[in-house]
Amino acid sequence: MSRGKSQFRKNAKTLARIREKSSNKCILIVTEGKNTEPNYLKALRKKLGLKAADIEVVHETYTAKSFDSCEAVTKELKEKCPEYTKSENPSAETLNKIPFAVANAQRLRKDSEQSGRTTPATTVDLLVRTMNEATRRDLQLPLQKS
Repeated sequence: MSRGKSQFRKNAKTLARIREKSSNKCILIVTEGKNTEPNYLKALRKKLGLKAADIEVVHETYTAKSFDSCEAVTKELKEKCPEYTKSENPSAETLNKIPFAVANAQRLRKDSEQSGRTTPATTVDLLVRTMNEATRRDLQLPLQKS
């Protein structure tokens, strides 16, 4: 085999590997928060192995409760997760609960659509699904079908 063909095959394999690692998707995320949401999204991006994508707090249990302040949310979170502190990077344990959070957010969104309720509202499940689909299969989270 000539050197040219060998080099071509090597380059083709390298290009295929690069394409496999990259989804070529671009996701723009805008948040109100300056710390908490960006920290969760960056941690999720890292867990999914996404190169560039710049959740609100993972919902461990389903609730359609409407909170009147950030302090009320934090108080309820601390009851279930005493080590929680706002604005810090989420723990690995918290990130492992993302599939449950997505299922709960999906359920809340569908319940709200059916009841006509406008608060609380969420589409975070759609965002996480989009991020999850943008990564390699071996890094994807085990999310239930929507």
